[in-house]
Amino acid sequence: MNEEWKVKRISVEVDGYTIDATILGKASTLGNGRWVLSSNGNGGFYEDKLLDHSFKHILSELDGNAIVFNYPGVGSSTGMPNRNAMAKAYRAMLNFLEDQEKGVGAKEIIGYGHSIGGGVQGDALRSHELKHGVKYVFVKSRTFSDLSTTASHLTNRLLGFLVKVFGWNMGSVESSKKLKAPEIIMQTANVSDYTDISGQPEKIKHDGVIPVEASLAKKLLDDKQPLLGNKYFMGIPEGHNYGLNDPTHMITKINEMLKTA
Repeated sequence: MNEEWKVKRISVEVDGYTIDATILGKASTLGNGRWVLSSNGNGGFYEDKLLDHSFKHILSELDGNAIVFNYPGVGSSTGMPNRNAMAKAYRAMLNFLEDQEKGVGAKEIIGYGHSIGGGVQGDALRSHELKHGVKYVFVKSRTFSDLSTTASHLTNRLLGFLVKVFGWNMGSVESSKKLKAPEIIMQTANVSDYTDISGQPEKIKHDGVIPVEASLAKKLLDDKQPLLGNKYFMGIPEGHNYGLNDPTHMITKINEMLKTA
């Protein structure tokens, strides 16, 4: 707590198991009501975020704070890492941020989900009612349309079928279409810089993990989803497992959306 970044480890109980999480912020921002809820990609640990200078740079530029957590069965979080448990854990973190009496009492919430973290975010928001009086922006970074389609393209149709059979087919499409809050969908594309690719699905390319046809951006753009709500499709040059070389464009867009939310 004596360093520039203030860190507080917490635990949240969900259905009898414990979600390990940490609050991260600066003395100058912890009381301003702006919070980032980060959901990890596959194999990610929130502890990595605490050492990630680029993540802290984004928080600084946003004048925001963050809550980061590990999914059930990951790190010190107990329970089993299944689809329903992961969505419940995300909702528990969101409830904690929204709660004006027993939680943080956030005024602005920026949900940032990378890869499977975007899928967890989408699954969780299916049955979560956004709170009146709180401004939201949700960011999905290089996320799949659904896990079954991704598995089918990466390996074979049998694996895609098994993903459905065993209840792991988390998806973001329907949740995104029904989402009432602004949303930024970032996808690797044939671009030299960060740019709007709305109406240009042909620019989307394989990001090194998720094929074009399995990406959330491609599915929504093919469905003419930009016509239906406040969404921004951000083409980026970086591949799946790379951070943004310059997050300024994303940060500017988040701030614009929060002003009009």
